[in-house]
Amino acid sequence: MEQKFKRNSIIFLFFIGIVVLTIGGMFFYWQLQHALRFEKDIQTSYETINAANQAALSIDEAATDLTRFLNTTDADNIGNLPKLVISVKINFAALDQLTRDNTDELNIIKDIKPLVDKKIVFYNTIIAQYATGDKASAMQTSADKERLNINKQIIQKIIEVKHIEVLQLQEAKFNFQNGLQKAEFIFLSTGILCEFLFLISYIVLRRYLK
Repeated sequence: MEQKFKRNSIIFLFFIGIVVLTIGGMFFYWQLQHALRFEKDIQTSYETINAANQAALSIDEAATDLTRFLNTTDADNIGNLPKLVISVKINFAALDQLTRDNTDELNIIKDIKPLVDKKIVFYNTIIAQYATGDKASAMQTSADKERLNINKQIIQKIIEVKHIEVLQLQEAKFNFQNGLQKAEFIFLSTGILCEFLFLISYIVLRRYLK
């Protein structure tokens, strides 16, 4: 009777060990995948911040070349403008794409778009005027004070987007680290419990064999 009890105990402990290992493994895998989703959010936040920096830089570069054109009337400065306009379009398209998952950022981008479109029209007007030989009109359009005001508005709104994204980045980093710690706890707890069950099974098995 005692041997039968020990044999059943070994089978029971073995079965419990498999159940604990299976359930612990499932929870560990789920928690790890949950943490890795935050790692993806971290990467997206870095990409968004970089896109915002590039968008602001492209606006600044275009404004700088216009300022140089006003001060020097050097054709090389105005000649770079078409490439800078393309850069502005590309960078803002990238920023627009990366902010579509955040309502607050999306609303800011909606405010930026008309300003950017207006800025591009402004650039294209100068390019067209200069290309037709109307340098006086190009100079006059370049000197328009409104362009500086538009620049400030665009840059300010880009800063707002970056501020939101930095907060998201900090939250994602916290959740990622927290998720990894939970996954590690599940892994260690499962391992310790399985070792405990193995030890008991070993003790019972030795007594059963004797």
